Amino acid sequence: MASVSGQFCFLLILFVAVLPAYCVTTASDVRKALERVASYQQAEALGAGFSPEFADRLQQLRRRARDFAFGSVLEAARTSKGREAVLMLARRRALRAGLPLRAESAWMEEQFSPSVRIQYFPLPESSEWMGARVHVGIPCGEDVSLYLWKLSVAETGDGLSPELVFARESPLVDLPGSTGELRLAMAVDAANGKPQLATMEAGVWCSSQWRKALLQVLRQGEHPYRAEKMFSHSEMVFLAQAPEPAVERITAGFRFSFHGQSWIDWRQPSRLKRLDVQVDGDRTELLAPQDDDPAAFLEHWLVQPWVRSRALSSGSNLPALRTWHEALSPESTKAVRLELVSHGGCGADGHLSFVHLQSAAPGEPSSTTQDVYGILRRHEQGFRVDEITMKLPPSCLAQGRNQ
Repeated sequence: MASVSGQFCFLLILFVAVLPAYCVTTASDVRKALERVASYQQAEALGAGFSPEFADRLQQLRRRARDFAFGSVLEAARTSKGREAVLMLARRRALRAGLPLRAESAWMEEQFSPSVRIQYFPLPESSEWMGARVHVGIPCGEDVSLYLWKLSVAETGDGLSPELVFARESPLVDLPGSTGELRLAMAVDAANGKPQLATMEAGVWCSSQWRKALLQVLRQGEHPYRAEKMFSHSEMVFLAQAPEPAVERITAGFRFSFHGQSWIDWRQPSRLKRLDVQVDGDRTELLAPQDDDPAAFLEHWLVQPWVRSRALSSGSNLPALRTWHEALSPESTKAVRLELVSHGGCGADGHLSFVHLQSAAPGEPSSTTQDVYGILRRHEQGFRVDEITMKLPPSCLAQGRNQ
C-alpha cells in the first residue's frame, strides 16, 4: 500500500508541475476569442453602454490577448540576458501567432473592426524596464491597455525575472469609459527607486476629434493594478491638429502638451497648451506657464480650480480675486461667455501687464457685455494675477487704447 500511495503522490506532483504548461494562453485561444467578438450581432442600435454580452466578449478577448502577452514576456525572459533579447523574442512569438489579428464584423461593419494587436516597447529611462500595449478593436476605434515590467536577473543566474509593476485597463463596458489614446513617460525616484509614471489617456468617440483626456502622475503601489495617484487633471483635448499630444520628462518632473480649448477667445477653437507638473518626493505641483503671453496665463488661471489659482495670485486682494475667479471660470454657477479684446504691457510699470476681456451671458445682446481687465504682475517665478477690475488702471490706459 505504501508503494501505491507513494506512486500516486509522485504522479500528482508531476501533474501539478506540468499543469501550467497546459494553462498557457495560446494563439488559438486569442483567435477563438476574436471570432466570438466578430460573430456578435446586436439588434438595437449602439447605446450609451455595450450590452452585457458584447462587453463580456470584448473583455474575454482582452484577457486572452493580455495573458498571451504575459506568457510571451515570461517565456522570452527565461533565456534572455538583456531587455533587447526579451523584446525580440516576445515580438517574434506574436508574429508567429499571426498578430495583429483582424476579423470581419457581423455588426456595425462601417464602424466596427474586431481586431487585436500587441505592441512591446522599451522604456528609455532604464534598461531594466519594458512595456506592452494591448489594443482591442471596439466600435469607432480601439481600446488600449498598458502593462509595464521590471526585468531583474533571475535568482538562478539564468535568464531574467520580469515583475509586473504597472497595469492600466479600462472597464471596457462603453465608449466613453474606454481608452482610445494612451501616451506615457516614466521616471525612477532616485531616493526610493520607485518608478513614477505620467500618462495621458483619452476616450473613444465616433464623430468628434475632441476627447476628454485624463492626465495623471502615478507611483508604484502595492499592487500593479492599484498605483498610487500623485496628480490628476482632466481636460478636453483636440486630436486632429499637429503636433500630436505628448508626455515627456523634464527636469522638474513631467510635461503634458496638447491642443486644448480656448476659454477666453472663441475665435480660436483650440490652442497649444503645456502643463508642467513638478514632482518633489511625495509632492506634486502644477507649475505656472513659462511663456510671456499674459492672455494665456490669465486663461490658465481661470480654468484651474481655485486651490491651484490661489498659488498663481499675488498676496493682496485674494478675497476679491476668488470672487472673480468663481464668476469667470468655466465652472461658474452662472453661465458666462468671454471674449479676448486685447492685451499688452503697462508702460509706466515694466512689471505689469493687462488682459482686456468682455464678458456676457450666452444669448444676450452685445450691448450688455461688460469690460473686465486682468492685471498681471511679473515676479521671478513668472506672472501672477494681481487684480481683476472693471476699469483699466491709468498706467495701462495709453497702452490699452493702442492695442
